[in-house]
Amino acid sequence: MTSGEERGSRPKRSGSEWVAFAIASALLLVVVGAVVRLWVSDAGRPARVEAVVSGAVRVEGESHYVLVRVTNHGDRTAESVQVIAELTKGKEVLEDGEQTIDFLPSGDEMELEFVFSQDPGSAELTVRAASFTRP
Repeated sequence: MTSGEERGSRPKRSGSEWVAFAIASALLLVVVGAVVRLWVSDAGRPARVEAVVSGAVRVEGESHYVLVRVTNHGDRTAESVQVIAELTKGKEVLEDGEQTIDFLPSGDEMELEFVFSQDPGSAELTVRAASFTRP
């Protein structure tokens, strides 16, 4: 062979090289497709946090335990979510409690438990998400 022939010729790819190339290309397409899907499906709505009582009040000794489910219905993450529970009778606040959730991603939920010394069934119980920060 002359030097011109050596430069112009390419080595043929083996079957295993083509299979590896096809697998790598398919994986790359899956990753790019997932990123594009996430980017397109994000409507960009801010976090919308909701707190609701979930379940019956549990009594142990003289303590009343109230389970609260906190859900982020928005598209963005909420940080430092402040949840407040108040036990009131008329305009008088009998007891209150406050808890903070460090991190609540979009579509995620977390359960909190508030403890009262008075029976929540004998007064009005209010739970709410009071505030959060945007990361």
